[in-house]
Amino acid sequence: MKFNPWTYCIIIWSCDGIRKPSISNGGWETYPSDISVPPGPCNIPIRDNTLSQEEFLEKFAFTEPLIVRDGANNDLFRALTGKSELLSEYGDSVVRLSSANTHSYEKKDITFSDYCQHHLSPQNLNTYGNETFYMFGDNDFIEWKELLDEYSQPPYTLPR
Repeated sequence: MKFNPWTYCIIIWSCDGIRKPSISNGGWETYPSDISVPPGPCNIPIRDNTLSQEEFLEKFAFTEPLIVRDGANNDLFRALTGKSELLSEYGDSVVRLSSANTHSYEKKDITFSDYCQHHLSPQNLNTYGNETFYMFGDNDFIEWKELLDEYSQPPYTLPR
C-alpha cells in the first residue's frame, strides 16, 4: 500500500487562531509547509513478512538495501511510542544529545520533554552541524529497556 500523507491530515488551531493543517502520526505532527523534500518514488524494494530467510540471504543481505514492512508485529510498540505515551512515561528522563557534526564533539543533557518541545522541529537548512543536536542513542538503556524490549525485529539474520 502506498503511503499517502494526507491520510493523517488533521486541522490544528495555531496560537494566533488560524487553522493549520498538519500530518499526525501518534501525536507527532508535521506541518506540510515544513516538509523540505516532498515524498517521491522509491527504488528500494519493499517486502513484507512473506520474505524467507533464504531469499533474504540470496537477494538482499549482502547486495542491496531492502525495506521490510510488517516483518514483525509491533502494534504494542507503536502504541507505546505515541507522543503522549512517551512524554508521560519518559518526559522527566534525562537524555543526552550529540551535535550533528562528523565526530559529535559536543554533548548536552536535557529532559526528554525538553528535547521533544525544543529540538524536534524543522531545522533551518543554513544551521551548521555543530549547532544542531539530536538524540542519537547515547542514553541510559536500562531506563529505556522496558520500552525497547517491546520492539520485535524482523526475523532475518546474517551468518556469523
